[in-house]
Amino acid sequence: MNSGKTYTFFSSLLCILPHPYDYVMKTDDDVFLRFSNLAGSLLPLSCRDLYYDFVIPCPSMDPFREYMSGMGFVLLWDLVEWIYVSEITADEVIGLEDKLVGKHLKEGGGGVGVEGDE
Repeated sequence: MNSGKTYTFFSSLLCILPHPYDYVMKTDDDVFLRFSNLAGSLLPLSCRDLYYDFVIPCPSMDPFREYMSGMGFVLLWDLVEWIYVSEITADEVIGLEDKLVGKHLKEGGGGVGVEGDE
């Protein structure tokens, strides 16, 4: 789970998808999504630099300060492009995947974190 698969997923999308998408989502394999609710919750949000998730509270830290701790998250395409070219993300890929994504976005000055509704 924490051996670089999230980085591999996001960093390979520009090479394997035929065209850019507005949003890209990474979820755990046991997540059930209500797509209409998800799409509706994304509509009023920023169209740039968005890092979006429903946060599961973490007792050891404030998840809004450092990273989204959840069962998946959405990135806008501009962040996927940034992951593809950034040395920040390529230098550190092993570790807690949710925490690394938040750390990389913070170090790169990106990723306006927004918590979604259930």
